[in-house]
Amino acid sequence: MQAAGRTEAALYHARKKINPVPVIAREWFLRDSARENVRGRRGFGGLGDELRVETMPKTVSFRHFLRDIFKVSVITFFTRALGFAREFFVAAFIGVGPVADAFALALRAQILFRQSLVERALPIAFVPRHSEAEAISEEEAEAFRQKSVDAMAALAMLTSVFLLVGTPLIVHLLAPGFIGEPARVYRAYFLVAAVTAAIQFYMLGGMLLAFLQAKKKFIDSNLTLMVMNVVIVLAVLLTAVEDSWVPLGFIDTTGILALGLFGAGLIQLTVAILLTRRAGLFPKPQIKGLGLIPAFRLLGTIAPVSLVSFSLTGPILLATRFVSDVEGAVAILFYAERFVLIAPYFVGFAIANVLLPNLSGLIAQGAIPEARRLLIRTLFMAGGLGLVLWAGLVVAGHPALSLVFSRTQLGQDGVDAVWHALLWLSPLVPIRFCLQPVMQFVFARKAMRVAFAAGFGGTLVTAIAFFALRSLLPDIIATACAAVVIGQFFQLLLPFLWMVADRGETDNGGADHAMEGESL
Repeated sequence: MQAAGRTEAALYHARKKINPVPVIAREWFLRDSARENVRGRRGFGGLGDELRVETMPKTVSFRHFLRDIFKVSVITFFTRALGFAREFFVAAFIGVGPVADAFALALRAQILFRQSLVERALPIAFVPRHSEAEAISEEEAEAFRQKSVDAMAALAMLTSVFLLVGTPLIVHLLAPGFIGEPARVYRAYFLVAAVTAAIQFYMLGGMLLAFLQAKKKFIDSNLTLMVMNVVIVLAVLLTAVEDSWVPLGFIDTTGILALGLFGAGLIQLTVAILLTRRAGLFPKPQIKGLGLIPAFRLLGTIAPVSLVSFSLTGPILLATRFVSDVEGAVAILFYAERFVLIAPYFVGFAIANVLLPNLSGLIAQGAIPEARRLLIRTLFMAGGLGLVLWAGLVVAGHPALSLVFSRTQLGQDGVDAVWHALLWLSPLVPIRFCLQPVMQFVFARKAMRVAFAAGFGGTLVTAIAFFALRSLLPDIIATACAAVVIGQFFQLLLPFLWMVADRGETDNGGADHAMEGESL
């Protein structure tokens, strides 16, 4: 019995040396081994037919899990720090007013499109498929990258044109209070148009970043986000000295900010191309015509995750819409929300990114109880940390804001307004710490209906809460912030209750088929 165990272990390690593919690729290959054998493909040096899931561990060391969270936190620290610096310089040099409202709305649109179409949808949709193709052969992975980039080039161009034409509609939907106020609405048109024109660069760059993440080059993938934030910060800094360097006054503050938003996307794509070329992952574009059919197939692949991601931002988008009638309120809400989410972005992002592959691995092996236990331990850790940081924010938030911003363009009145909104939004700290791990479990179980219900249900609850609280709270900003908290709590509660009731009977076949799909 012991000899058989040693033989099996030796054979398993020998297979790893023959073809050392990532663990997630082995899991996808093993789960679909019957389908691969029908196609006549062989993996792992011809030994794939004999390998079994039982030879792989069905537990996750929580110590190693925490170590990975720490590593990813260090990697993402500088990216998120530059993101915070962007909000800091915007508040310090632009303050509160028509320009700040328009720029905050443009940044809101940029974050929405970039996260929904790029940072969340593409890795979830393409990293497992790239790993599966790489498990078959490097030629298969190269062909997959080639087809994906060709399809994304056509889809990115069509999406950017579509959004650019719809810029007025986007502004009217997100901030109807701007209508009738030329000082805000025309600036918003111009800045949001710069964002929509740059969407094509974010989408193409995001596809390349997904390939880097598939190779576990997390530092490279985060470097592009750092460069993007640096460009926007430089544009904001230039607005402070525009009178001294603009020769004939042909460009104003709004024009400088628009160039920064457009240039950030272009430079992000340039850096992504350079990094993927250095890693040997950049395919040669071979676009024949517009490639509409592959583009629409690609859209069908990323659309479900994009819609879920979009729906999860529904509460804050509704709040922006509700407060847009008050000048300066859009900027105040934007600053408060971004400052509240500093800690969830630093640590919560790392927890979510480390948790997803571990949950996916356990669920792929059928170890759903172990996956649930890992999630519950993570929730206790994340929830406790979120509560501590929430208390610290309530105690030290106002003195810190006054110290940093009281002598800037924001001024003490602006600091007091931002603190008022931040205090109402502060319960989002523990909520977002817990929401990200729970949603990762939902994604790992491929329970897209639950994700849709949580996202759109939370948006609906936000709208109901806003109108119910409007006559009870002192002002519209406080009402909108309280409604956001209630809506996001619903987005946490619904998938958590589903997770508690989930016993592993969910049929993932439909979701698997949607992810496998037809080749691009």
